[in-house]
Amino acid sequence: MGLARVQKVLIAVHRSEQDRLLALLQDEGILHLVQSETVPLPTAPIGGEAFSVEQIGDAINYLESFETKRGGLLKGLAESKLVVNQTELERIVLSYDGEKKIKKLKELRQKIQDIESKEKTISADLTLLIPWQKLDYDFSEIYSTQLIEMVLGLFPEKEDLTKFQTAIAELPIHLEIINQTERIYCLIAFPATMSNEAKAILMSHHFEIVDFSNLKGKPEVLIQQLKRRQKELVEQRTELIEESKNLLAEIPKLKILYDYYLNLHRRQTIGQILPGTDSVTFIEGWVKWQDLKRLEKILTQSEIAVMERIEPNPGEVPPVALQNRKFFRPFEIVLDMYGMPAHFEIDPTPLLTPWFLIFFALCLADVGYGILLTLISLLLLKKFGADNKLLKVFAISGVVTILAGAITGGWFGNIVDKLGLSFLVTLRNQLLLFDPIQNPMPFFLLSIALGYLQILFGILIEIYDSFRQDNAGGALFEQLPWFLLLNSIVGIFLTGRYIPLTYKPAFIFISLLAGATIIIFTRRSQETIFTQTLLFLIVFSGLLTLASQKGLLPLIFHNTQYLAGAGFLILVAWTFQEWFKSKKITGVVIFSLFILSTLLYFAIRLPLIIPILLGTLFIFSEPMNRKNLKKIVWGLYTLYGASSYIGLILSYIRLMALGMSGAGIAMAINTIAWMVIKIPVLGIILAVIILIFGHIYNLGVNILGAFVHTLRLQYVEFFPRFFTGGGVRFMPFRWENKYVQVK
Repeated sequence: MGLARVQKVLIAVHRSEQDRLLALLQDEGILHLVQSETVPLPTAPIGGEAFSVEQIGDAINYLESFETKRGGLLKGLAESKLVVNQTELERIVLSYDGEKKIKKLKELRQKIQDIESKEKTISADLTLLIPWQKLDYDFSEIYSTQLIEMVLGLFPEKEDLTKFQTAIAELPIHLEIINQTERIYCLIAFPATMSNEAKAILMSHHFEIVDFSNLKGKPEVLIQQLKRRQKELVEQRTELIEESKNLLAEIPKLKILYDYYLNLHRRQTIGQILPGTDSVTFIEGWVKWQDLKRLEKILTQSEIAVMERIEPNPGEVPPVALQNRKFFRPFEIVLDMYGMPAHFEIDPTPLLTPWFLIFFALCLADVGYGILLTLISLLLLKKFGADNKLLKVFAISGVVTILAGAITGGWFGNIVDKLGLSFLVTLRNQLLLFDPIQNPMPFFLLSIALGYLQILFGILIEIYDSFRQDNAGGALFEQLPWFLLLNSIVGIFLTGRYIPLTYKPAFIFISLLAGATIIIFTRRSQETIFTQTLLFLIVFSGLLTLASQKGLLPLIFHNTQYLAGAGFLILVAWTFQEWFKSKKITGVVIFSLFILSTLLYFAIRLPLIIPILLGTLFIFSEPMNRKNLKKIVWGLYTLYGASSYIGLILSYIRLMALGMSGAGIAMAINTIAWMVIKIPVLGIILAVIILIFGHIYNLGVNILGAFVHTLRLQYVEFFPRFFTGGGVRFMPFRWENKYVQVK
């Protein structure tokens, strides 16, 4: 459960050996460099090359745009890196003419972009010209007349046209309607001498003038020319696309080139930002303890490099390195999506793994779906590489889902009953523990019980972690009381049904002890520990007395009132000596009234509550005790928060809800299939199609729901019990490949 131990080191190397040492460190991948946390992507050529990493990436993206697309979840699962050995990688880098290919691809892309730009322009021109297709005039004729002026334009509404026609009825203005759709396209002619008057009338009727003075020829001819040009551009673009597709085989080599130069750039950039002198470079970083000897061995390859173990700078946080066994490593993906633990915490991966598997399995709870999930995950792992954590999680979860489906009777819903195969029915019944469809209560109770147990498990982890960090106070006074309180309350409710009644007083005693501890000691300080202890004695003894008087505890606990009284008097005496130091007049008055009421209690049996109230008032009039009062109020508020555990535990009912909803949909799919199977000839084919696609859809939806809700239970209900997070991931300086996996 512990994180890998890391050590900070300082390496000094001669400038002449800097590049060689960085290359060795990058190959080994064991040193987390302090200086390499942010290295920008190169935008300029490096190492004397005529191209940059960015240009290689652009070329890859351009070619991949012509590949057959995978979408959705399949794309995320199926994406894998190109596997290549070191020798092949070096051969391709040295022999491949990347400059030529990148230049060619850049030219093709630029030509396609130019053609697409021209196509957009032509498309816009056609949109503008097509409404004027019926105009039987050359545009040059319209704009070349001297005595008569003609304008082209449109009226937005028919009402505008009607009003305009009325307005020019007595004027020498000619109107010709060219086209009429939602808007009316018109040619207007009038004497050049009344140009201003005519245009003013047009504008007053919302006429929009369209200017074609830059065009020559009739609209229909121009449209035909544009369409021919558009067709030519489409053909050119198609040829260029085909030429680009012929270069798809270059993608693997370009990817190798990209990763190689990306890592080369990173190494060169780090070399430029490392501190040092004119002759010495200093490399500061972190290394796992088990890798210290490997690092020392690397340095021995250079005669002018030395290493020293150093202490972190004040406030510097060590990086966090997860260290799990092979089975648990895939489940590190849960932390990858949430955040790394703080450097002083434990790694929760092996702790959450069994819960994750159980919850995921119960959300699916179907033997058939478990088998399919396992097989699909294994096939994808085999085809796309075995380093995909998500696929491994699904493969393991699928196996556990088979078990969950067996105990709940889910076999592709109720397909076993529909098929009527006796040996499958017998097997199903032998493995069945409860049928959630017929009797959901066991599933409900199981979900609640699992939620309760996981929350308790989280508290136990925090208790252990507190002791591990030498925080015994936090373990004993903050986490342990909650563990005892929750279990004792459950024990009280279960006595008489599942637990003998003789244990009930013990559960009540433990609950009162835990409650008093939470109230008094949730917030503690060294200066108030004595008075807090007395307050705890008073509160706990008082609660025991009250419980005894109510018949909840044996009568022997009734005598604890004397223990509470003794603690009360000791606290009053301590407060008196504190008051004596300050000699505040308020304390004199209250203390005098307390003494008087106490004497009257013994003399004339004055009600006991009066001296208790006056003594309490005197106690909390002292400044130090007023701090305790704030702590008690906070403790009461914290204890009130116990009600939130009800909501937390009820949140786990989603396990039952998802499991039953998936089973219900599966049964509905089977029912529909058996309904259509009665159709002559096509019935069986339709039923098979419904079964295949219906169950695949249901499986996909339920996998997503099971994964998301299982993550939610870990993040929202489980992690807050013990997990702080916020750690910096241990990221050693190594080959960071985006596309390639080097053997």
